[in-house]
Amino acid sequence: MFLGRKLNKVPARTYGRLSRDEQGRLVLKYRPWLVLPERTLTLPEGKYVVGKGAIFSEIQQQDGDDVHTAMLLPPRYHTHEDKLVPIYNLIGVRYIGLRAAWQWLKESVGLKAQPVAA
Repeated sequence: MFLGRKLNKVPARTYGRLSRDEQGRLVLKYRPWLVLPERTLTLPEGKYVVGKGAIFSEIQQQDGDDVHTAMLLPPRYHTHEDKLVPIYNLIGVRYIGLRAAWQWLKESVGLKAQPVAA
C-alpha cells in the first residue's frame, strides 16, 4: 500500500505494509528508499473506511463529514475491497470518484441501488 498524504515528515506515496499493533492502531511499516532500515508510522486515531473507486481504491479516515485519504491501494486490490474490512477491522466500504457519481446518477434517475456491505 502507499501512504495517501504526508504524515509526520513521511512523504506521500511511501510504499509499505499496513497492519494493526497490540493497541489496535493502524501502523505502516516502510523502508525509506526501499533499502534503508525499516521504520514504522502510526496512523492517526479515528474511523477508517475503504473507498471503492472505478480504477483505484483507497483507505480513508472519516472524521464526521470530513474524509481524508490515508492509504492508496494498488490496482491489484480492485474488486477485493470488501475483504479488507475484516482484515484491518475497518468500518465498511463506500463508493468514491466515478463510482460515487455513477451511483448518484442511478439513484436520481430512479434505478434501484445495490447496497454495499458495511
